[in-house]
Amino acid sequence: MNKPITALPCLLSRVFRLLVLGLIFIRLIPATLAGASNLYVGQYTSGVVVTITSSSNYNNTYVGYTNMDSNNELIIVNGGIVLTNEAPTPLTTNEGNVYIGYGGSSNSMVVTNGAQIVSFKGWIGFSNTASNNSVLVTGAGSLWTNSGAVT
Repeated sequence: MNKPITALPCLLSRVFRLLVLGLIFIRLIPATLAGASNLYVGQYTSGVVVTITSSSNYNNTYVGYTNMDSNNELIIVNGGIVLTNEAPTPLTTNEGNVYIGYGGSSNSMVVTNGAQIVSFKGWIGFSNTASNNSVLVTGAGSLWTNSGAVT
């Protein structure tokens, strides 16, 4: 009888956390590492660059999570699509959001070359410590779609 391999998803989850924490530098996140969890680009660190080129799905996306996190960048390029839960359910009222500068400053997101990001709500500078954050959507077919508001 073959036993299921349960260590692999746990290992991938740990590697993914290290990747977005900036402990391992990565330029591409394959869709196989994406799942129904949050994406953190710069969590307790600065200067992290994450590039997504394929379809990915997250509950929430944070670029610059704490007030110590600055100069982090999420780049979605070449037809890459990032989906967050478009509309929260009563059990997930705080999901489906994109935060560029949740607590940190000088963080950015670039959506380019036909890439897309879909979310429920979006914030560019969420807290009072989050300043000088930016979003650039450029190039034919590039899009940031929200079913709620962008603040």
